[in-house]
Amino acid sequence: MNLSDAVVLGSTILNPMAGCFSSGPVGGKSTHGCALGMAIEATGIAKGFKFLMDEWPWLDKTIKLPCECTAWCQDILTGAGVIVHLFDCHVMQIDCYVIQMFGSGDPSITSFSKWTFEQLVEWIRSVEPKEDTCKKLTSVSSVDTHQGSTLTLEPILDVVA
Repeated sequence: MNLSDAVVLGSTILNPMAGCFSSGPVGGKSTHGCALGMAIEATGIAKGFKFLMDEWPWLDKTIKLPCECTAWCQDILTGAGVIVHLFDCHVMQIDCYVIQMFGSGDPSITSFSKWTFEQLVEWIRSVEPKEDTCKKLTSVSSVDTHQGSTLTLEPILDVVA
């Protein structure tokens, strides 16, 4: 499964929340998470950063930021770092501690440009590798959505030309 597809599927399971992979009641199911947490949740397989890097190794490659934030931030981060930055600062519009604590380095930057969740997913699609193999993800049979309903899933055959 491509990361972009996993993020979209995971968004039906978790409510968006900046700053953490996933969050929920202690001992209970996760109810909130970031874009990468949504992707992990969508797989139904494992939790954590190591799984993320094993499943989508391109996230460890360096990628140039697609936003104007290079005045206060490195302009090249890992793929995972760029997604975290875009989701937290541009989609969720959190007041980034870097601006609060240190200033932006550029007096004209006082907040982050707004990105939609869909724009983030499209950006991920534009940088993720196009798979030339088929993978069958069968470990997920159903998921409870944050809207209170259950989605029943057929095995996913991911074919990319």
